[in-house]
Amino acid sequence: MTGSAGSGPGVWTLLGAVAALGVVAVGLWTGSITAMTAGPLVCLATVLEVRRRRRQRVATRAARLLVAEVDGLLATLRAGRSLHDGCRALSAPGARAFASALDAGEPLAEAAAGLARSAPTVDVRLLAVTLQVVATHGGPAAPSLHRLRQTLSAGMHGRRRAQVEASQASASAGLLVAAPGLFAAVVAGLDPVAAHLYLFEPVGAACVTGAVVLSMVGWFWMGRLNAAVGEVGP
Repeated sequence: MTGSAGSGPGVWTLLGAVAALGVVAVGLWTGSITAMTAGPLVCLATVLEVRRRRRQRVATRAARLLVAEVDGLLATLRAGRSLHDGCRALSAPGARAFASALDAGEPLAEAAAGLARSAPTVDVRLLAVTLQVVATHGGPAAPSLHRLRQTLSAGMHGRRRAQVEASQASASAGLLVAAPGLFAAVVAGLDPVAAHLYLFEPVGAACVTGAVVLSMVGWFWMGRLNAAVGEVGP
């Protein structure tokens, strides 16, 4: 379900490292102290923001696909097949070992308990616990799966609302990180003396770098606040 989720962050980290080294090389070539100090920090902030947004998309897609998998279980039951057969077709994270345990003849309750212990997300753990309860106590599985689907859908829509409400803070955080560099670039373009101060003098480099560092602290803090209301943090 999320087969390629792990490769993206590594690629963006590599690209960020290459960009940071490129900025440092430009700084060494031109003698710009600011490029060698503030430049890599801006590259780091960009990479972290891209990775955060990618994790957010992956989490949203995973939640949507898990709801679809519960729909598949319900369709299996409506077709007159057993819950055991439907569970063997699950592709949720961690479900491969779960399906293998079922193929090996392990009871559904024990296999579901194993999936609950190794579940990578809260939603997958909730699915596993629901299957374990149904398999242990018996009775019709469809009502429990319907309630599970409602819970997963409500959680997905709640996270989506939280992301929308937190988007203002995310945009403000990104502007905070970009503002020092943009301000320095505008002033440097208007005044050659200021350009030399910001780019080549230790005092100017310290001002720009310090502003970037403080802005990154603010960006990280806003990201933690967003994560507290359901958005993926930095």
